[in-house]
Order: sequence, then C-alpha cells, then structure tokens
Amino acid sequence: MSLLNLSLPELLALFSAVSGLMVTLYLLDRTRRRYTVSSLKFFTVSGHAPEARHRRRIQQPWSLLLQLLSMALLLLAIAQLRFGVRPRDGRRHILVLDTSAWMSAASPQSTPARPRELMDDAKAAARRWLATVPVEDPVMLVRAGATPTPVTPFDTDRDSIRRAIADSRPGAAVFSASRALQFALQTAGQDSAPTAEVVFAGAGRTRREDLPPADNAPSLRMLRVEGPSQHCGLRRVAVRRAPSDPDTWEVLAAARNYGPAPKTVLLAASFGGAVVGTRQLLLQPGSDQTASFTIHARNAGPLQVQLAPDDAFAADHRAVLDLSARSVAEIAVYSDEPDLLRPIFQSIPDVRAAFHPIAAWNGSDATPILVFDRFAPPRPPMANTIWIDPPATGSPAPVVSVAASTTLRRWYSGTQLGAGLRARDVSLANALIFRPAEDDIVVAEADAGPVIIARSTPRKTLVLGFHPLLSDLRYELAGPLLFANAVRWLAPESFRRQELSVSSVGAHDIDLEATLDPASISVASDDRQPVPWTLDGRTLRLFAANPGVIRIGTPDRSLSLSLTLPEPGDVIWSPRKAVYGLPPARLPVRAPRELWYWLALLGGVGLSLEWLLYARGSRRPTPVLSRMPARRASAWKKAS
Repeated sequence: MSLLNLSLPELLALFSAVSGLMVTLYLLDRTRRRYTVSSLKFFTVSGHAPEARHRRRIQQPWSLLLQLLSMALLLLAIAQLRFGVRPRDGRRHILVLDTSAWMSAASPQSTPARPRELMDDAKAAARRWLATVPVEDPVMLVRAGATPTPVTPFDTDRDSIRRAIADSRPGAAVFSASRALQFALQTAGQDSAPTAEVVFAGAGRTRREDLPPADNAPSLRMLRVEGPSQHCGLRRVAVRRAPSDPDTWEVLAAARNYGPAPKTVLLAASFGGAVVGTRQLLLQPGSDQTASFTIHARNAGPLQVQLAPDDAFAADHRAVLDLSARSVAEIAVYSDEPDLLRPIFQSIPDVRAAFHPIAAWNGSDATPILVFDRFAPPRPPMANTIWIDPPATGSPAPVVSVAASTTLRRWYSGTQLGAGLRARDVSLANALIFRPAEDDIVVAEADAGPVIIARSTPRKTLVLGFHPLLSDLRYELAGPLLFANAVRWLAPESFRRQELSVSSVGAHDIDLEATLDPASISVASDDRQPVPWTLDGRTLRLFAANPGVIRIGTPDRSLSLSLTLPEPGDVIWSPRKAVYGLPPARLPVRAPRELWYWLALLGGVGLSLEWLLYARGSRRPTPVLSRMPARRASAWKKAS
C-alpha cells in the first residue's frame, strides 16, 4: 500500500487541518431556532448578573464522525492510495540500440535453414533487458547509426517500447559511439533523475576516431552481441577519365582487412557484363591495399567492382557505378570561307564541328551551338551563338560606330571568356564598337570602345566586332584560345573532368584543387534532398546521413559521389568501467491497483448521507402539537 500524489506527513497535516476546522465549527454552532416559552422566563432576580454558559460538548457526534470519515476518504483519493508494490524513486533508462550497417552481418547463430542477423541478436538482448526493468521505470529508445535518433519518449508502456524495438532495421552508416554516448548523457543530464541508466545493445563496432574521449561513463550497461571476427571489404572505388585519352577510364579500388589474420582476396572489375581486369591482393590485418584498372569505353554502361570470396558481411563486397558516354559539343559553322575556321575548331578537344555555306541557312538548324561568320540571319536562332564580325545592321548587340582603324588594348581576364588572354596592341581594321547593356560581359576593349562582348540571357551569345583570323590576332596565341574559351563557356559540360566515386554515408572532404567562388559550386542529390556543405579554402566539406548519389559541379570538374558502400568500422567499443550483461533477475511485479475513484465515490456518498440525516432534518418545521401550548398561553392574562 502506498500514496502516489502525497506523502504520509502531507496527508496527516491536511487531515488534521480539515478535522480541526470541522470540530471548531461544531463547537461554535450558532444556528437560530424558534422556541415558545413563558414570558416569566426572562425575568431576573435583581442583584444577580446573568450567567453566560458556553457549550463544551458536541451535540451531534455521529454527524461529525461521518463528515470526518468522508473527508478522510476524499483526501486518500487525492493522494491516490494504491495497493501493491510501493513505487520507487523513478529511475529512467535510455536504451541505445545499434542500427549501423554492421548489424546486417550474419549472426554466429545463423543457419542456412534459419538465417539470422546481428540485429536479431541485439533485439533479443534488448527485450530480455526490458523484461527486468520495473514497471514503474520509464524507458526511452534511441536508434544509433551515424547520428543518434530518439524513437520514443520516456514511457512506461512496455508494449510500445517492444514495438519500436521490433521495427528497428540496420542502416547504411557506421556506428558513432561518441555521438551516441554524448546524446544519451545529455538526455540523462536534462532529466530530473540524475541517476538515469544508459543501456547499449548491439555490436558496438565503430571507427577509431568515433570512440568517446572518455573510456567510461557513469551508469552505463553494455548488452553487446558478438559478430564475426574475420572480414574483408571494399573501402572506396574511384573512377575518372584519363587526361590523355577521353575514351579511357582509370579505376582505383581500395580494400581493407578488418580481421586479426592475413587473408588473400580476388578483386575483379567488369564493364557491361564483361570482366575487364582482376587483381589478387594479400591483405594484412587492419591494413588497406589499392588496385588500379584501365577501361576503354566509348559508350555508357555499368562498371562493377567485386571482392571475392564472400563472408558474413557481404554488403561491402560489391560496388556499381554508371559510366556515362563521352560528352561532345556539337557546333554548326555557317561560313563562305570555312578553311579559316576549320583548323581552330578541329584543334579543340571534345568538339564536333560541321561546316555549311551561308546559303544553306534555313532557320531550322537544331545544333546546340551556331557560328555565323560575317553573316546575320533574319531572325535570331533559339540556340547559343557566336557572331564573328556581323553586319552593323544585323548585330545582336547595339553598334555605336565602326572604327576604320583601332588598337586592341585590354582583355578582361577576370571573366571565363578572357581567362589566359594577354595579347595587347593588336591592330584592328573595320572593327565594330559596341554599346554593352547593364548585364553584358565585356571581353576585350579597344581604344574606341568594347569590341568583344557576351551576354547570358535569354541565350548565351558571344559577339566579336572583328574577324580574329583576318587581323594581327591570328599570329597570337590568344586567337585560338579565345575560341576555346568561347566553346567552354557555351558548353561547359563537355569540358568538365568527370569523376565518380563510391563511398559510405557520413562526412566527406573533397579537394577542389583550387580556391573557387562558392557561387560557382553546385551540390545536389538525386532525390532532391538538401545537402549541407561548406567551403574551407580549397576543401569542400559535406555530410550525408542517408544513402544516395550527390553530384558536385565546379567550372572544371563534375563529381558524382555515390554513398552506397556501407562501412563496418575497424574497432569495437569496450568501455572498461561499464556493467556488462543483464541485471539480476527479478520476480515479476504486478501493477498496483488503483483505488482513488472508489475512495472519491465513498467520500461523496458519506457527505450526501450526512446531509440527509442531520443537516436537512434540523431545518424541518415544528409539528402542530408542539405549537398548541403557545396558543393557550396567549389567551392567559398575567396577574398584576
């Protein structure tokens, strides 16, 4: 028997105050009543002072006793009297369940007939521990992978906790022991019960840098499940196009031995279903080894890197990347002198140029990039264009004047179009001088004004007020470099270096090889989820908690990061001062029986009964027979 809302001293103090007030009211009863008496009763003997009498006893003790009993029952209902085990000081428990990628490994108890994962062993250990926790103690379930995630609040409902345990599944990230323990200790510190217990159920396999800074924590219990000791797996696979041959892919794969003994593995790479290379590796305990392959492929297709033989954790034995076809910039050149421009465009890599006479223009050419040599179509095309010395009346940029003779003085090398251009004092004949708009980009400027401008909207357009190959610029390196910059600006995807890699979820640092403007960097995922990233000098840092593909674009590179390769971790978290195993078995405790509603009902019935028997009866009218003597007395005459 116990009290939930009030302690025994508090209950006695309240009952004493209520009972004292009620007894006082009974002793000070001043209820007015009508009595019929003889008038001689009010005559007093001269010389004697009236004697005041105070009541010292209770006239209705049974009424007082019934009221006291009813108030005692109501106070017990407020205190929530219970029959059963006495509730202890509520100790809260935080159950941290390991949901890392390693938990999908086969359990030592697994058989071909009944396959079993380490996750099943961790769930069974968590359920056994939950059965030993007193029913009064609230429990919070936290799933821990790369980041800890609370699943339930502190709850005494064991069925909801068991359902949350059953619904837990292995993730794709490595377990972070430091984040899980920090979250659990912060939750326990914010709690009103500083003695909250932290219970960990799982394999506890993590990275060495994710171990907690302290080797122990107060009130930590470990329910660790044992996994396979020998394991080898892929750590990372990276692919890029060879700088010397765009049709060649360079593949670099890294494998690691997580076990305590050396092991020989076979690393194989296949493209489009055909094996293109194999490497046999002898992996030493706790060490990595890399292998490289070269693949010649013009078309797109899947590249698969596989590690053999399989073991208990086969999720990191296979990595797949989708190699894309080589991107080529398609250009249509309309010129009556194609031999002037043919060497320029044929020398630019990843460019396929087709040359047509000006008379062949019909306005229906769907080539992404069009070049007009001293020609202006009647209607501006719906494509990216390069205009070389257009007629003044048909120029897409406003022409201020035509300079018969001027000198090119300045290149704006801060723009992408003017990067690397340094030729100066180049004589120009019959150059168009443009009036740039507010959003136009000035690439080159002569004494008379801008002679090369570009605009990005509504379509990319580059306008040259002179012909570079009919001026002194044809003797300068800036001539072909100007066209290379122009094609790179119009079709940047054809000139970006393509790189692909397969890794695990978590934090990643990517070297951009140069300090870039954050506005020129794009980071997006295929599922359109936001990816947090920051730029630290030339290093891009990002974090992803879920598997997927992240694409990073810079002016010179295109990186595809596939976060589909799980990481098991290389060390096992084993705090020295933690308590290992289940607590001592306890007898099953039945939940206490609630009595407050019965006590409240009995208290209300007692007060109602007291009012019916005593309070209501005291207000009844005086019977007729009791008023008869008063009528006879009123007819009498007092003698003088």
